[in-house]
Amino acid sequence: MTFLKAFPVSPLQVMKSGHPVLFSSCWYVNYIKYGTDWLNFYRCDPTSEVGDNRLFLGGEACMWGEFVGETNLLPYTWPRTSAVAEVLWSHKLNEIEAKHRIEEHVCRMRRRGIPLEPLYYRHVYT
Repeated sequence: MTFLKAFPVSPLQVMKSGHPVLFSSCWYVNYIKYGTDWLNFYRCDPTSEVGDNRLFLGGEACMWGEFVGETNLLPYTWPRTSAVAEVLWSHKLNEIEAKHRIEEHVCRMRRRGIPLEPLYYRHVYT
């Protein structure tokens, strides 16, 4: 695992040196952003760079805990990590299809009582 901000090295460069890669640099779910941000997580696709390389182990969504506790852990996590899972499990990315699957999963989680952030934010003008 490399921390790209500390070591500006691409996953491909790491694999060329013979080391396996577990990617996470753009999937830190604790970064606070306003508005709909699951698309930012979905559009980060390391497989477009590394291709089908046996040294690419996959990826993970991460969260630092300084500003996260029992009241905001689940809302920060969902639906962002659903977008990360879509990237890691899909062989070909398609935002329209992913949006429908994530919307369905959001409804499923809400029915189960899991607190999560809205998939989309609507601006209300008064």
